[in-house]
Amino acid sequence: MAAISALKSDFSLGNIAEKHHFNIVVAGEFNAGKSSIINLLLQKNIVPTEVSVSDLPPAVITPSDHEHYEIKTAGKTGEYQKSDLLNGTIASGSVTSIEIDTPLPRFNGATITEVSINQDGTLAEDRKAIIENADLLIWCSMGQRAWCLSEISIIKALPKPVLDNAILAVTRSDYLRNTDNLSKVKNRLAREADEYFDKIIMLDCSNSAIMAASNEAKWAKSGGKALFDDVQAVFRSSPFYGKAPVIVSKAPTALSSPSSTDTLTEDEALAAWNDTLCELSDGLESARQLREVDFARRVQSAMVEFVELVIPATVETDTISRVKTAFDEAILSIEQNLAQDSRIGIARLSTALALQLEREFFG
Repeated sequence: MAAISALKSDFSLGNIAEKHHFNIVVAGEFNAGKSSIINLLLQKNIVPTEVSVSDLPPAVITPSDHEHYEIKTAGKTGEYQKSDLLNGTIASGSVTSIEIDTPLPRFNGATITEVSINQDGTLAEDRKAIIENADLLIWCSMGQRAWCLSEISIIKALPKPVLDNAILAVTRSDYLRNTDNLSKVKNRLAREADEYFDKIIMLDCSNSAIMAASNEAKWAKSGGKALFDDVQAVFRSSPFYGKAPVIVSKAPTALSSPSSTDTLTEDEALAAWNDTLCELSDGLESARQLREVDFARRVQSAMVEFVELVIPATVETDTISRVKTAFDEAILSIEQNLAQDSRIGIARLSTALALQLEREFFG
């Protein structure tokens, strides 16, 4: 069962009310491995890696409660399936927009946009505008020709605020292993590109590495986890981190009528709540950068999501009935404490309450 997000929160947006999400932009030259980077980062096969991506418009990926691909072409809109895009059965030159909604619990509150530079090395104005609006830029550069002159000219022309949160992702670095080339490339990038990027990460973006990304050890070996950790470190400091995912107005037919096999057992409910606790535990490590009440809202929202999404899908038992009642009481307790913004330790109090619920009902 997929992890249930613990990170739906209700932040006050203050001076950034016009923005609705955290913009992660994955950009780079033609054939630089942008799609592979996205699939590796998200540990999901979301965007195609075997097509001429320079012919495709920017792909916008948004966390959602259901998976839904909206692909528009000059002659047809919204009738294509995920497989059509991934298998390259759509003529790329005819595609006018790609919008992908998919469950990404750890990226709730963000959008990920893939932007390709023209094959001639130029950057169209509309794509430049997308990059300049990035809250976090991941620039992809292929290992064998990393940080070439055309890339340098594009990066140098970007406004400085864009580069305040920028990562250089060196793709296909696996081709450089077991030779002196890897160390030479790393040393050169440290000298020439360090001033433009907060992080420089060498990545194995081979198909085998992406296919094995669900294995944590292999994901770490590929460099995917390091990229994920760096992205999350920046994302967590934003007021959009953990916002509720988009509700898809029209779910795919396959998802609209759950079958009996979609019913969860108590053990599966436990697994979902364990995933939530892991998310909360990770978030608590970064809570020092947030107001206590903001993190407490994450705990409360995690409980709300568990009650609203997991419990209704679980086989009804006396235990599950008591779980729902106890979670409802815990949610109310946190809400009452949140009314006192000055309360010391509200984040840890909320987390302790979540752990207490874990021990009491799931052993």
